[in-house]
Amino acid sequence: MVLLTPTDSSTSPSALQTFRWEPVAGARQYRIQIAAPSFERPTTFFLDSLTSRPSFATSLVPGSYHWRVQALNSAYETLFTTRSFRVDTTGSLSNQGISLLQPANSSVTNRTLVTLAWVPLAVAERYLLTLQPNPRTATGSLDTLLTGAARASVQLRLPGRSQIYRWKLTALNATSLRESATQSFEVDVTAPGMPSLATPLNGELFSNLPLTLSWSRGGTDVAADSLFVYGADQTTFVSSFPRAAATAGFTFPAASTLLVPGTYFWAVRSVDRAGNAGPRTGKRSFIVQ
Repeated sequence: MVLLTPTDSSTSPSALQTFRWEPVAGARQYRIQIAAPSFERPTTFFLDSLTSRPSFATSLVPGSYHWRVQALNSAYETLFTTRSFRVDTTGSLSNQGISLLQPANSSVTNRTLVTLAWVPLAVAERYLLTLQPNPRTATGSLDTLLTGAARASVQLRLPGRSQIYRWKLTALNATSLRESATQSFEVDVTAPGMPSLATPLNGELFSNLPLTLSWSRGGTDVAADSLFVYGADQTTFVSSFPRAAATAGFTFPAASTLLVPGTYFWAVRSVDRAGNAGPRTGKRSFIVQ
């Protein structure tokens, strides 16, 4: 294991620490542990966590620490590699950074119950949360004071409408404050429109393959379409259906074994980036001889 930051025996003025190491080929997870002041003589075993990424962020109180990492997969694990460092913040927030965790910046959700989360700062006593619709309106704006140094999240019930929000967090204590960067997220509760089936025409006859099903989407915010292909009874799905289509079309190739001679029905439904599913089209038939 090659540990990158914080470097060995370093001193940081920031309570927010991001631990980084070089990825290990074949590793599925990494175990990171932090102890104060050392693993040999620990007074506090601060962290023992698994992560799939070669980095981990957390906030620490001033003091001396040892940290170590090992790589793991289902068959093996490496030895731990250990480094030491010191956090010396002197109680000021001016050199601290606030890391907003969720929602991810510019993300989209169809849920109106939203959790805002961040990495707490050890020297913060409270937080001021600012949430504003974008474009800014009086409706839905929020400024609220959150108490508790270990506070790391808040859950909000937002209005049941599609809206972009901007939010930031200000950490405060008796002598200083620190403001985070502003991030945004979108609540999208509007389903996409119904697609329009294009080809083949209803009841169209095909003597051989390939055969292409095509349609037009009912909106611009479509992430994928759900394609439904049924047998003659209009209820039993053809093998491997329904399936997601990234584009507005699907082709059964000449060598396909999914379609034997008979009558088939098909329909389409669009799904947007937030996961809202629109109405399904009516069924249209085609015949393979």
